[in-house]
Amino acid sequence: MSVVTTHLRMTEFIPKEDINSRPIEGVVVSKKCAIKHGQLKDISGVRKEMCLLYREIKRGERPVEDGPKITYVLKEIAKLIEMEQIETRIATLESKMNRIVRGINR
Repeated sequence: MSVVTTHLRMTEFIPKEDINSRPIEGVVVSKKCAIKHGQLKDISGVRKEMCLLYREIKRGERPVEDGPKITYVLKEIAKLIEMEQIETRIATLESKMNRIVRGINR
C-alpha cells in the first residue's frame, strides 16, 4: 500500500488508492500529490503552514522557487488576520468607552 504524505496535516495519511478511486472532500488531487488544505484561521495556523513549507523545501519535496511565492501569500494572510483582530479589539474598546461616557453623562 503506497501512502501519499506530501502536504498533509496533523499526521493524516491518505492511501494513494483512495485518492485515485474516489474524490475526498477537502483534498485537491494533482499528478504530484494530494494536498489537504490547512487551517489558516489564525496566526498559529499560518505559522504551521510556513513551517511545513520550510520542511518540504528542505526535504526536496517542493521546489525552492515555490518558497518565496507561497511565503508571500501566507504573510498577506497573516496581515489580514492581524488587522481583523485589531479591528475587533478597537470595536470592543469603543463600545466600552461609549458605555462609560453614557454612564458619566447621566
